[in-house]
Amino acid sequence: KLKTGNETFPKDRDETSTLDATSKEERENTALTSKEKRSDLPLTSKEESEFEFQWPNVWNAKMWVEKKKVYSWLTCKRGRIGCLSCAAVKKLGPTKTQGVSISNEWCSVLVTYYGDNGSTQLTSLRKKIFTHAKSTSHIQSENILQVGSEQQLEHIVDQMNDEEISGTSKIFRTAYSIAKHDRPCSDQFDLLRLQELNETAISHGLRSRFSATNIIEHVFKETKNKLCRQIKSLGGKLSILIDENSNRNKTEQSMFTGLPSESPSEIDCDYGSKEIKFLCKCFNLSVTKCLNAYKDYVANGDRNVPKDLEDLQICAKMVACSSSECERDFSSMNVIPKEKRSRILIQHVSSLLFIKLHGPPVEL
Repeated sequence: KLKTGNETFPKDRDETSTLDATSKEERENTALTSKEKRSDLPLTSKEESEFEFQWPNVWNAKMWVEKKKVYSWLTCKRGRIGCLSCAAVKKLGPTKTQGVSISNEWCSVLVTYYGDNGSTQLTSLRKKIFTHAKSTSHIQSENILQVGSEQQLEHIVDQMNDEEISGTSKIFRTAYSIAKHDRPCSDQFDLLRLQELNETAISHGLRSRFSATNIIEHVFKETKNKLCRQIKSLGGKLSILIDENSNRNKTEQSMFTGLPSESPSEIDCDYGSKEIKFLCKCFNLSVTKCLNAYKDYVANGDRNVPKDLEDLQICAKMVACSSSECERDFSSMNVIPKEKRSRILIQHVSSLLFIKLHGPPVEL
């Protein structure tokens, strides 16, 4: 260690050997030679980059590597040293205190040694680096860079967005529960107030009954569109139930009951052909393929259903055998208009009925 005044600075192991091996005159001659070469000949791009990134001539490559390991913020340029952290921050901003500022020399990489001999020059550089590493401005610059690398502002914004989305989703769930359990939309405010009393984080908006109505309409449209897209993607068949249609003929009955389980004892060759053609037209199936398969089915004594007839059989089973589903829907619709919903519109009744019948459970 080397003492200067009242302070003690760590001394590199290679500095003594460097001073013994290379005299001051040799270093000066080397520096003059390099300057003469640079003044006489134009520098190439590689030589220019090497000249830009040049540590002080009192150091060698090994000493520079050792310094860089201890002080990662250290940089050099044209034989002078500087601080990467201070250069990146430049100004302390709100963290600045009285009498503390970033040195312009360390920011601009202009720090150099002083002294007449190599030992004094090495000591001066060692003292400047040690003093700067312990300075308040450098420590604050390091803290600013560390906080910036953690991206606290982005994390705070993401956290605020997550909290707002979570509170809004709870409001949507409350409005959906109102529609699912046949409650008036005026209960929206009281239910949200109850959740706040139970220390649940709720957003500040969307608390009126008008907001609840708009939320229910939005959920109805999105659910309906998703259901329609799923039906289109599957490419399946649809069955339409029409109430008050009890007078069905034989052709319509065949749509509900499917293929007959037993054939009559005496049948002609055209038995059931008319019904098969009608069903194929309804379900957009090949008439020729289904009709030939049906004739084979009858000729074989109704033992095995041909493969070409399976699609028609599946489509026929899809049709409901009664309109009881319509009656249940009418009963559900009669429950929706209550005394507190005396002015409800038909559009809202349709939305509430669709959510009640086809909407997922509130727990999802």
